[in-house]
This record gives sequence, C-alpha cells and structure tokens, in this order.
Amino acid sequence: MDIEKLKQTCRLCPSQWDAWTDDGRYMYIRHRHGYLSVETADTEEDYIPDKELVFSEHINENSYLSTVDMLEFLHKFDIKFKHKTKKAYMEEEIEEVIKGTSKLEPRGIL
Repeated sequence: MDIEKLKQTCRLCPSQWDAWTDDGRYMYIRHRHGYLSVETADTEEDYIPDKELVFSEHINENSYLSTVDMLEFLHKFDIKFKHKTKKAYMEEEIEEVIKGTSKLEPRGIL
C-alpha cells in the first residue's frame, strides 16, 4: 500500500495524520500512549472509527511521534510514502559526499 498524500492534523496527544493512498483510499493514522494505529475507508466521508483497522501496535512509551518516525515504522508493515522525506534526501546527500559524488559546492567555515 502506497501513501500518495499525507497531512498531519495534530502533533501531540495524539499525533495523528490523514493520508490518501495512490488508489484514492483514505487512511487515519494515530499515535497515542505509545500505540500506532492505522485505519482505512474508501473515502474520508466513509470513515467510521475502528471499522477497518489495518493494525495497532505498541511501538514506544511516548506521547509524540514525528512524521518521519511514523513513516519509517509504517514501512515495516509495507505501507510506504511515495515521496521522499527531507531525512531521505539528507541521507542520500551524506552518502554522495562520502562517496565523493556530491554535486554540492564545498563551503568554507564562516
């Protein structure tokens, strides 16, 4: 399942997101009291809480989960975000710098 569009609707207590898959289905993603849950519906208007639970998993003891951490966890359940995150771009750039293939201009210390 691929996430095409993602919108964080609450940052903390709970951290939650609205998402839409590449085939137009709606997903409600929520992290509260260390549990990450994903629910789906054909459309956002059709969403009924707890009706189509994809999974609910205790992942940590926190009340907060960043979008990047949430996406990394969902990846383990074969739910992927189709677009690169800032973290992914940074990791690729670091790898290119290490390999010497980076196209960035070197900068001196200011």
